[in-house]
Amino acid sequence: MNSIFLLLEIMSAVLGPQERRRLELRQMGNDELFKLYDNESVLRLHNPKNLRDTRKRLAEFKEYLGGRPPSPELAKAFLTRWADKKSYTRYRYTHMIKSFMRWYGQPIDEVKVRLPKSLPPYTEDIVVEKLLDAIDDHKTHKGYIPRDRLLVEFAVRTGMRRAELAKLEARDVHEDFLVVRNSKYDKDRVIPLAPPLARKLNDFVRGMKPRDKVFKLKGPCISMKIKYFARKAGLDESFHLHCLRHKFATTFLW
Repeated sequence: MNSIFLLLEIMSAVLGPQERRRLELRQMGNDELFKLYDNESVLRLHNPKNLRDTRKRLAEFKEYLGGRPPSPELAKAFLTRWADKKSYTRYRYTHMIKSFMRWYGQPIDEVKVRLPKSLPPYTEDIVVEKLLDAIDDHKTHKGYIPRDRLLVEFAVRTGMRRAELAKLEARDVHEDFLVVRNSKYDKDRVIPLAPPLARKLNDFVRGMKPRDKVFKLKGPCISMKIKYFARKAGLDESFHLHCLRHKFATTFLW
């Protein structure tokens, strides 16, 4: 046993910093190894969803390994479980495992998932009109029609993300602009508003308390509402909230 420790000390002395680090990682058990990577992921991944997804995929990989140390062969065998997923899903999941293996010192860079080079379908003006008509035709909860119409118009004319729409507060609304707080990259930004939309929004928030949520809907509820009204309008099943954001990008940013 002493000779093994002596050999490791000699190897550590002659190896460079990266090689020594790889050697240290290989001496760890999987519990310690994956915990260390998780700590580094917290510092590296600022998007909460990316962090949650990465943790879930790595937990599955750790369970797959059992007591075996990670290896390129085992990593590639593990990746086959997602072979029937859509290209983008396979791309994301593969990237998570590849990042771990690269960090571990046994990269699998030869594993590649190609994404189809296609643009999202363009959202015509008539599609937005059909969506608004479906909202106007709502038979129940008619008191929510002004809010739901404003939500759609807002998404089309500001390009705001779902989480930003959900978090928007009355205090963020000003005469001709609004402030988006803690957006995707933890930065605030200002969005100018066209006069018609500014008037509608200011009228809508009048009487609200500063910290009241403008739309009073959580992110998933916003998505479900858009999908619901899209079905009522007879739109394609693939239509979702991001189509409105893409409409903004292709119409108002050119």
